[in-house]
Amino acid sequence: MSKVTGETVTSKHVKAARALLEWTAADLAAECRVAVTTIRRFESGVNIRDGSRQAIFDALIGAGIEFQNGGRPGARLMR
Repeated sequence: MSKVTGETVTSKHVKAARALLEWTAADLAAECRVAVTTIRRFESGVNIRDGSRQAIFDALIGAGIEFQNGGRPGARLMR
């Protein structure tokens, strides 16, 4: 099973994590200090800056999300 990192997190991971946390794109943007448009662009499949991707990943991990891979993107809330 592959470990998900800030470099390998996908739009599906982020969408699933936001759903688990019941966060809007604006909520996530506020937590990771990136623009809402950056969140929306990433979730739609557009490549974003590495620093922004890492900030999104770090904010979700900090909120209790554990990302899983194993062939299919997954996320679970660990709090």
